[in-house]
Amino acid sequence: MNIEDRFFSRVEYSDDCWEWTEGLSSGYGCMHLRYVDGKQFTTLTHRWSYEYFIGPIPDGYCICHHCDNPKCVNPFHLFAGTHRDNMQDMVSKKRCGGSKKTHCPQGHAYTKENTFITKIGARSCKTCRSVYLKKWRSKNGDKMKASAKNWQTKNREYVREYRKKYRAKLKEGKYGL
Repeated sequence: MNIEDRFFSRVEYSDDCWEWTEGLSSGYGCMHLRYVDGKQFTTLTHRWSYEYFIGPIPDGYCICHHCDNPKCVNPFHLFAGTHRDNMQDMVSKKRCGGSKKTHCPQGHAYTKENTFITKIGARSCKTCRSVYLKKWRSKNGDKMKASAKNWQTKNREYVREYRKKYRAKLKEGKYGL
């Protein structure tokens, strides 16, 4: 039996999702394949389906589900995205445990005014962040000031030269100011 026949014989078709009915790995369909030299490897079926119907997966991308069904191999439900895209999709659809929470661990409400989204797409409390930064600055402020002063002392001549070049370019009109 060739790979296509094996794949399609293990899919349960419906009007919506095409569900993989055989082996699973963390909820995602998986199947074992063999290289020409006989070595065996495992592939995730939604990735195989994407490559079979749509084309190669770009480097650094994962295959995400519009339908949020990890067993689904329907190519119309799959899209290539970065890990960040996948996490933002998860948060926007409220699939992660944290998205159901209404308050931070310290009890502050997650409101528009009191919430910001981190680089990885997670919610964070502005009040808690402010408290943390105040504590951090009071603890490390002297070190930071000393470090900045030390840098200025070591690089005084560099800063003077940089300022001269910058002012000269301003006079020449190279910065359009």
